Amino acid sequence: MGAVPHQRTGTWIPGVGEQERIREVLRLAELDDAQRKAVGLPPKAKVDWVGRKDGGKRGELAAGLLVEMETRLAARYKDCRWKETAGLLPMSSFEGAGRAAKKAADDLFKAWTDNAALTPNQLALRRRPAFVGSGADANLLEVSDFSDRARARIPITAYEQARYTASLCADLMQKHHFTPYGGVDEEAAQFLDAEVLRPFTKTHESTLIACERYGFAITEPRNGLIFLSGSLEGWKPSDGEHNPLVAARKWKAFTKLLHEYVHTLQHPNLVHVGNQSQTVREGFCEYLTQAVIASLKALPAHDAYLQELDDLVTGGFGLSAVPQAITGYTTPSDYVTYVADTRTFVREFHENALYAAFFQGHTEFLGFRLETVAEPALPARGDVRPVHVPHTVTTLADLAGYLQIPAEALVADNPGLSGDRAAWPSQIHAPGFRPHFVVINRPDDEDEVAVETPALAAAQNGVTPDVLQAHNPPYDPARPPSWFFVPTT
Repeated sequence: MGAVPHQRTGTWIPGVGEQERIREVLRLAELDDAQRKAVGLPPKAKVDWVGRKDGGKRGELAAGLLVEMETRLAARYKDCRWKETAGLLPMSSFEGAGRAAKKAADDLFKAWTDNAALTPNQLALRRRPAFVGSGADANLLEVSDFSDRARARIPITAYEQARYTASLCADLMQKHHFTPYGGVDEEAAQFLDAEVLRPFTKTHESTLIACERYGFAITEPRNGLIFLSGSLEGWKPSDGEHNPLVAARKWKAFTKLLHEYVHTLQHPNLVHVGNQSQTVREGFCEYLTQAVIASLKALPAHDAYLQELDDLVTGGFGLSAVPQAITGYTTPSDYVTYVADTRTFVREFHENALYAAFFQGHTEFLGFRLETVAEPALPARGDVRPVHVPHTVTTLADLAGYLQIPAEALVADNPGLSGDRAAWPSQIHAPGFRPHFVVINRPDDEDEVAVETPALAAAQNGVTPDVLQAHNPPYDPARPPSWFFVPTT
C-alpha cells in the first residue's frame, strides 16, 4: 500500500445503486424480491433459466458446458502432466520459500492484519510456526499425496475437480441465466450434477484425478494447512538441492506459497461473501499476491531485502538478478477474469475498501453484513455522507454532545430526530463525521467471539482511542455498539 492518511481513506458505505454495481462487478448472486424490498429496491423482472422449460435449451447448455470444460481441462492437464513422471522434492525443501513468502506478505500487510478482530484461537493459528514440511506438526504438505489430502478432509476426487472446472464457465452460465450455486435454484443444481458433472467425471476421470493432484496448490485457512506440489522435472534425489535448477524451482514455489499464504490472512467474515463468488475467493487473493510481487519486482537484485529473501528461499545459493519467477510472474489463467473484476472494483470503489473487507472483515464495503445484505447508505448531501446512529445513543442531548452539533441544527437537518428514540432514523447527516461499522467475528466452530474494540476502530480510522471515545457512548464490551461515530476533522 502507498502512504495514505489512514485505512479508511477513500472508502464509503455504498448506497443502493452502488450495492447493485458491486454485485455485478464481483459476480455475486442477485437479490431475491424479499431482499430487494428490504434495501428499498423494486422487484426485478426475473429472467429465468432459459432451459427450465425448454429441452432444446437444456441440451444446448449441457453441451456448451461440456465442451468448455473439456477445453479448460485439456489446457490444465497440458500444463501439469509433466509432474506425473517428474522428480519430487520433499516439502521440507520449501520451508524457506514459505517463510520468505510469509515475511514478504506480512511486511506489506502488517498494518492491516494487526488491526483485525480475531479470536484467540484464530490468533494462535496465525502465530504458530508456518510452513513446516515434516514431522507431526507439518502444515506444508504434498498436494498429490492421497493420504495427506484425505486426513485434511480435502480428498482427491475426480468429481470435485469437475465441479471446479464447471465453476470457471461463468460467462456461459450467465448467458443462459443459469444459477446452480449458492442454493438459489435446486433444479439448476440437480441439472448441473446429473447432466454435466457426472457424465464429465465418468468420461475424464483419470485426467481429472491428475489435475486434482498436480494442477493446484491448496490452502485450508481454518486449520492453516497448505498443499503444494514438489515436482521438479529433470531432478533426482542424487542431484542434491544446491544447484540452479532447484534454486529456480524454490523461487517458483515462493510465488505459489505467497498466494496460498495470503489466503490464510483473509478475515473469517469474508467467507460469507466469498461463498458466492470466485472473484472474492480467488480474485481478491491474487490481486493482493500481485501487490507483493510488484513490490519485489521494483527492487534491484543487490537490494538487501531481496538478498534476505533469497537466503530463506534457496539457503543462500546466490542471487545475481531478480528471480525470473518474480520478473516474469503472470496471472494464472484460471484467475485472469477474477483479477480483472477485482481491478474494476478497486477502480470504482477504492483499494482500501478491498483491503478492509479482506483483512479486517469489513464486508459492508461490499454491501454485506456477514451473509445478509447490508442496509444501503442514504444519498449524500453535497459532500456530507450519512452516519449510522449507534443503538447506545439514547437521547437527543447525548447525540448532540457526542457529535458536538447543537440539537436544533441536528433536528433541522434530520427531522426524524424530533420524535421518540424508537422512531429515530437509523442514519442521519452529521457534517464532520463518518460511520464505522463494528465487526463481530463469531466463528461457527468455536465459542469465542472477537469484537472490534475502540482501539482497533481508531487505528483503522487514523484517530486515537481517546478521540474516538470522546464522540461515542462509553464502550461496554458485553454490549458493543453496531457503529461508531468517527470525526473527520
